[in-house]
Amino acid sequence: MKQRKTMSLKWTKGVPQMPSPLAFPDTHYDKYASLDPVELFEFFLDDHIFKHIVEQSRLYSVSKNWPDPNISEEEIECISWYTDSFWI
Repeated sequence: MKQRKTMSLKWTKGVPQMPSPLAFPDTHYDKYASLDPVELFEFFLDDHIFKHIVEQSRLYSVSKNWPDPNISEEEIECISWYTDSFWI
């Protein structure tokens, strides 16, 4: 039978010293500073995202054997606006 190497641990008091994590690059928000909330919303949630949500909603309804929700990208965008304004 092989002998397993064991590592001896020593308890110490205080805050453990961790190796420094990888630094994230500096962020530059200057290009967003002049945008109003509507422009920011449209910047991050574009037509491609709404189209994807519609497609996935239809696929989900099919997987559950439910009728086609028959929703449009415009309706999803309206719902998104409603829910965003609810949390503001």
